[in-house]
Amino acid sequence: FAGEDFKASALDILRVIHEAIPSNLNVALTNLSIDPVNLRISGQTDSYNTVDKIKTLLEKTGYFTNIKITNAKVNRRKKGVSFKILVERAK
Repeated sequence: FAGEDFKASALDILRVIHEAIPSNLNVALTNLSIDPVNLRISGQTDSYNTVDKIKTLLEKTGYFTNIKITNAKVNRRKKGVSFKILVERAK
């Protein structure tokens, strides 16, 4: 997808995310918002370390830049960590 005419569809972006995050990570994505510049990813996982790992794995794809964890907090009700990540799409 990368390059001057980067016009990945939502399905392309979902595929990249799916391939980047291994199935053995305890993560459930609860919201994905896609616009022409950014992605906003929300989810639930088991620990802060897993949130950091997701960020690192997304960085390694080469399809995203400026990945920031904008929120990560313990969710006592669901017994894990709720997180939000802001991702800039590569140009």
